Amino acid sequence: MRGDRDRRSLTCSRRARRSSSERGPDSGLDTRRDARDRSCVLARYTMARGVPASKLPKGIRQDTRKHTKHVLRPTPELVASVIGKDDAAAWRDFAKRYRALLDQRFAADRAPFDQLAELAREQDVLLGCSCPSAANPDVHRCHTTHALAFMKKHYPDLDVRMPE
Repeated sequence: MRGDRDRRSLTCSRRARRSSSERGPDSGLDTRRDARDRSCVLARYTMARGVPASKLPKGIRQDTRKHTKHVLRPTPELVASVIGKDDAAAWRDFAKRYRALLDQRFAADRAPFDQLAELAREQDVLLGCSCPSAANPDVHRCHTTHALAFMKKHYPDLDVRMPE
């Protein structure tokens, strides 16, 4: 079923992110990794109307679609240039132009990107979009996939989960 992987429960532990040097014998923390502990993640999820909160992934869900003010949003013009098209060249151009847009925003003001990265180090953060949809059935073409790659490139310490 579409989105089952996206809807799994994501939880993180600050203790799991600590290095072994920070968890010495005097730290009061168990130096053995608990299987339930893991780092926080930055991932994507498929937004859907009418879905009960209990069925949504756990974590901070952020709407990154074109009509928002999110730093990772694409422009309406970029989306209009490809949405509903099954043209590989148009989608490659979209990806190139979207990455250039993110690079431009990052160069102009990296603070919102730094804030998102810091949030993703502390809690699970999920970037939301409507893809896959009838207009774009391939989640790998979605701007959120490109946004995750951008964040991983600029913040290699983040645990970024790409769609399968």
